[in-house]
Amino acid sequence: MVRKCTISVFKILAFSFIIPIFGEVYTHLEWDRARSEMTWEVTEIEPFDELILSWNAERTETESYSFFLSFRQNGEWSPWLYYAEWGAYGRQLCDDRFSCPFAKAFRGTAEPAQGKFDGFRVEAVSPIAGSTFGLRSVIASISRGQKSIALPQSLPTEKILFDSAPRCSLLHLRLSTVHEFSPAASASVAVNYLIGGVDTQDFIQHVYDQDYDCYEHWPLIAAEMSVRLGAKYSVHVERLDDFGALYSQLQKGCPVLVGLIGTLPGGPRPFQREHGVCVIGYDPAEKKVHCIDPGFMTLKASYVAYPLADFVKAWGKRKNIACIISD
Repeated sequence: MVRKCTISVFKILAFSFIIPIFGEVYTHLEWDRARSEMTWEVTEIEPFDELILSWNAERTETESYSFFLSFRQNGEWSPWLYYAEWGAYGRQLCDDRFSCPFAKAFRGTAEPAQGKFDGFRVEAVSPIAGSTFGLRSVIASISRGQKSIALPQSLPTEKILFDSAPRCSLLHLRLSTVHEFSPAASASVAVNYLIGGVDTQDFIQHVYDQDYDCYEHWPLIAAEMSVRLGAKYSVHVERLDDFGALYSQLQKGCPVLVGLIGTLPGGPRPFQREHGVCVIGYDPAEKKVHCIDPGFMTLKASYVAYPLADFVKAWGKRKNIACIISD
C-alpha cells in the first residue's frame, strides 16, 4: 500500500451535493463496444452556462477517441461541437467557437455565446470497430457562473494530512517552465501517492496538447491520471462550491489538484498565470492548507502550508477549478 493518511478523527463523514452553488456532475457509463460509440443526452436540468467534459478510459497503442458536444437553448439543439481528441493518434482540446451562433467549445470548456443552456448531448466515437477496452465513464461537470465563494460558512474542525505524499520540484527535474508544467506535475504527485511507480516527466509528456503546444489542460491531465490509476479510480474536472467541498474530497482519502492565480505568502513566486498544486491536507488549528507545490527549487521546499484565506483567494481566481479522484 503506497498511500498513508493521518486523520485526527476515526469516522469520515460522507458529503453529497444537494443544490451546489456552481452546478452538478453527471456520469455516463454505457459504451457500445460493437459500434465503438456512445451517445448521451441530459435534459432534466437547471439552466447552466459552462460544461467541462472528462473521461476515464484505457490508452492503447491503437485506440483513439473523439468527443463531441451539443447544447439545447430555447428548444433548439446546436450542431455537434468538436470538443477533444484523445488516444493513440494524439491528444488535443479543440477550438470550435465559430460553427454555431449560440454555443462554443474552446480548450476544455463549452459555453453559450449568451444566455444559458438547458440540456446537453455528448457523443464519443472510436475509429476502430469492436474496441477492446472502450470508455469506462464520461463525466460532465456543469456550472452556473455565480460568483466564487471559496470559504464555507463553517470551517472544518478536524485535521487531515496525507503525510507520505511524495515531494516534487520541476526545477529539480530540470523543467524550467514551471507554470506550464505545474498542473501535470501536481497530478503525478497524487497518482504516486495512491499507487506509486509513475515517472513525473513521462506523465507530463502524455498530457501534451498537440494543437495548442501546451501541457496544462485539465481534461487531458484527468484522462492521463485515469490511465495510470486504472479502473479502481474515477477522475474528473469540476468547479467546487467552496473550501468545504474540497475538504470533503480530502476526507475520502485522495489528494485534490487545484489551479491558483495570484500571490501566496510563502509561495515560490507570484502566479501571474494558472499554477497547479496538489492539496494534501488541512490544519484547522493553524488555518493552513497543506500542498505539494512543484514550483519550488527543491524537493524539500515543495511541501508547503498556505494560509487558508490566501489559498481560497488564489483558487477563487480560477473559479474553484479542481481535479477530483474518487474510488
